[in-house]
Amino acid sequence: MSSPAPTSSLLPLATPLLQFGGSSYDVLLGRRDATTASIDDADDTIPNPFMDLPELLANFQAQGLSLRDLVVLSGAHTLGYSRCVFYRDRLYNETGSLDPTYAAALDERCPPAGDDEALASLDDTPTTVDTDYYQGITQGRALLHTDQQLYLGDGGDSDALVQYYAESPDKFWADFGAAMLKLGGLSPLTGQDGEVREDCRVVNQG
Repeated sequence: MSSPAPTSSLLPLATPLLQFGGSSYDVLLGRRDATTASIDDADDTIPNPFMDLPELLANFQAQGLSLRDLVVLSGAHTLGYSRCVFYRDRLYNETGSLDPTYAAALDERCPPAGDDEALASLDDTPTTVDTDYYQGITQGRALLHTDQQLYLGDGGDSDALVQYYAESPDKFWADFGAAMLKLGGLSPLTGQDGEVREDCRVVNQG
């Protein structure tokens, strides 16, 4: 069995998501990682699923990221699921921006009072990397409030970006890789701060 890959190399690493139908993008290794973690610090930095577009954009801009970064990184929701507790408010209080058929299907899964853990997919193809996420947003099929906020139907810059990625899978993947590389370079630890991990998944032992 081979040992875990060290993070000390500065060579670009091709990160494949081919098993999910996607392409690949380069990431840089060698970033120093913290030796401790704080869920409170993370909660203060990571956007929550109830933010409006201005709040989302301000959150990203505070990290040196742009509206384009916000829209393209949100495309990570091409994969995965969310719990009822995070989409219930949208389901029952934002009916004007929800496709009725989609809302009815969600209602069966997530009643007004009930199981907070009930899962629903973030787009119609939750195990495939594609642009269905963006297409769904333009059709009122966004699961989360924050996702629908990217497409308000007012012809704004965010609307235009959502439409652009919905129609241009190749552009989405190229821009997603670039934004991930940019995201990975935020607030790097330098000098003696943190550590270069022997195994990216865990703090160095000993």
